[in-house]
Amino acid sequence: MYPFFLHLIRLLLSKIAYRGIRHELDENESNAEAPPAKEVAAEVAELPAAVDVAVAAAVIVPLEDVEIAPVVAAPDVDQLPILSVGIDGWLIGKKVVKVPTERVYAWRSKSGKPLGALWHWTSTAHGTALTMAKRIVKAPGTSVHLWIEHDGTIYQSAPMTRATGHAGGKTAKRMSDRNGVCVLDSNGTRDANSFLLGIEMVSVGEVRLVMKQSDGSYAKATSDAPSAVYMGWPFGRWVKDHETGKLVIGKGPIVKSDQVKSALDETGLLRHYHDYTPDQIDAMERLCRAWRDKYDWTDEQMSWGHIDSDPTRKSDPGPIMKNKWMPEIFKRMRKDT
Repeated sequence: MYPFFLHLIRLLLSKIAYRGIRHELDENESNAEAPPAKEVAAEVAELPAAVDVAVAAAVIVPLEDVEIAPVVAAPDVDQLPILSVGIDGWLIGKKVVKVPTERVYAWRSKSGKPLGALWHWTSTAHGTALTMAKRIVKAPGTSVHLWIEHDGTIYQSAPMTRATGHAGGKTAKRMSDRNGVCVLDSNGTRDANSFLLGIEMVSVGEVRLVMKQSDGSYAKATSDAPSAVYMGWPFGRWVKDHETGKLVIGKGPIVKSDQVKSALDETGLLRHYHDYTPDQIDAMERLCRAWRDKYDWTDEQMSWGHIDSDPTRKSDPGPIMKNKWMPEIFKRMRKDT
């Protein structure tokens, strides 16, 4: 009985403390992501918080207690395991791992609920989701709700009852809540963080065909060059080190040619991209089905990309997702209705 009363006392104290915490978004600050200039694939840029971080009366699972879901083969489309959103905002289903973050904020929608989903790519190699999820557990800064690993495992950092800081900044477009729908609004006072879930797809993103030079840097190459490789940001170019200020060779992740797909970007230029895996597409579909059941969202509400909210700086999640995978997923979903 003693542990029960101790737990009850702690819960009451936490609720008292919670009442004194402000969850106001500071519109003069930013929790935008830095440009994807990562020297190490799994590195996550730490940026100033846009709000005072507060954790509601919730149980935070210690990292050492996090259990990694077993990797299983991707199911057939017609046999996708059911995924649902619990009343507490956490996902319920197979291949879901909770790594809770303290970087959560209040939704600014009129309903106090998310109004849609916004997709990113991580600009990192496969296998980096858990590392990045652990790095946003503590302290103020950038955060997201979900990470989708190449094997389809979903790492959840924040419940869907709370907002995260994944798509803000000075260049981000303004938005507003119009009758329960998030819309671009030049007169709006909020950014995507206030209304949309943030999902990170583990992918290198755009890649370029490059070849090593005598000085150690990489230059544009042709497909018939024997030593040419597909490399992600910053594409093997000389870049300035943020800490030392010195120029260094920014070698990005290398992607195998059979994982690369070409597509026209929003300006009509042909570019190369690290394609998403079948397991990731399955995970996307499971999520979209869960959101449709929970929030009754339309295809458009589930189709926001970082490029839509910050087109001058961002291009993720790329045309392959926007123009191929999303339409295919929604087509399959419509057949079930």
